[in-house]
Amino acid sequence: MSSKKALTPNNQSNTQINSETLTELINFHSKKEIASFHMPGHKQRHVESNLGISLLSTDVLQKDFTELPGFDELANPKGVLAKLEAKASRIWDCDQSFLSVNGSSAGIMAALMESVHRGKKVLLPRNCHRSAINGLILTGLEPIWYEPNWHSDWGFWGAVEAGKIKEALSQNPQDIGSVLVVSPTYAGELSDIASIAELCHQHGIALIIDAAHGSHLLPGSKMLPSAVSQNADVIIHSLHKTLAALTQTAVIHINNNSIVDSNCLRAALNILHTSSPSYVLLNSIEEALSMLEDENGLKNINKIMDLKDLLIDKISCFANVFDGNVDPAHILVNFNNISASNIYTQLCEQGIFAETIQGKGLLFLLGIGSTKKDIEVLTKALEKINEEASINKGDFEKSFTNTRKDAPTRSKQDINPREAFFMPSEIVPKEKAIGRIASDCIAPCPPGTALTIPGQKITEEVIRHDSIKDLRVIIGFSNPGEK
Repeated sequence: MSSKKALTPNNQSNTQINSETLTELINFHSKKEIASFHMPGHKQRHVESNLGISLLSTDVLQKDFTELPGFDELANPKGVLAKLEAKASRIWDCDQSFLSVNGSSAGIMAALMESVHRGKKVLLPRNCHRSAINGLILTGLEPIWYEPNWHSDWGFWGAVEAGKIKEALSQNPQDIGSVLVVSPTYAGELSDIASIAELCHQHGIALIIDAAHGSHLLPGSKMLPSAVSQNADVIIHSLHKTLAALTQTAVIHINNNSIVDSNCLRAALNILHTSSPSYVLLNSIEEALSMLEDENGLKNINKIMDLKDLLIDKISCFANVFDGNVDPAHILVNFNNISASNIYTQLCEQGIFAETIQGKGLLFLLGIGSTKKDIEVLTKALEKINEEASINKGDFEKSFTNTRKDAPTRSKQDINPREAFFMPSEIVPKEKAIGRIASDCIAPCPPGTALTIPGQKITEEVIRHDSIKDLRVIIGFSNPGEK
């Protein structure tokens, strides 16, 4: 019998190093490996194509590994990925943190999956992201809808008051397993999470916070308090919206004293994750978190506040800025003499791209990579647009007319979203969909807020939206029970 020891996960001294970080491990393998007979197929090198160029740099390709010895497993991390999750929980000062390479969407859906054992209903806001609707389809949870504040002067949903949650809970006292709140909202507005958390915990209900836009609200910074510091049970952060990680990365925090079952949440997240997670994405998470732990980490975060103040100071004389309890990374503006869509178009022509048109305003999103030069370029362009505005007042009023002052109406939930999604359905032109019951969630992104929800009737207001063409509706149903 050969005396050579088998290569097993517990016996790999000749193939790996005892690394503290994923970056060390990637660098080690990049230098050591001389021939690859494992995934991925590009073998860490460029492959010539008809394009004559590669969209991926050599640096990126050399980070793109599979689960080689020592690389840990995202579904059950015990090595470098476990250390990375511990780093995240340290930074945000919470009990546990789970990594996501399927964005905040996976975190929101996983949190809803975890809540099923506590109740068959969930309290959801009208401005929830489409991933929450997908969570309803996966779980069969019954949604109870509540309305956050509606900003009629701007035309979008804002923060939610604790009194609104209290009212909804009193009207539906039984079988609610969780409450979902979006804070910060897409426009950056923050709710009083501490008061809402206290209310939920009095009822034994878990509070889930879609804080995808709030990863920069860090302990020790000058930022407003985050949901993590306000006793929410589960907080989901995107790491690419304002921090330095690559798109599609996120982290799910379980707070100290949370009533959420962490093992159940991890299991749910594993169902939603790929079994081949990208180490390029995971490495970008590590680099982004290391940047926060660096001695300049909080300084770079606080810089966002300074840049917002600079922008507002430059444009406030000719633009309206949405104010309130808004975090510094979000600046929503409109002009009195030109529509937001016109400003957006003119900026694009100059190579300046805003985040999106939000209601009657134009949303500018700052991040850890923003610079004073960016603000100078933007303010100069906005000043010129304002001076040379060729759009008359009528066009401005028309653009505002397209955004209603009243909150958009929504049909009652005639059929459970999961049931509606899996019912026999057909695709019809949007003009023939009015009064029919939707099978799909349609939520153009940005911002990803639902226009149609499975199990609700399609209204005339929905089909007027520019993004709507055809709609999937339940066959044979216009009213519940009608066949």
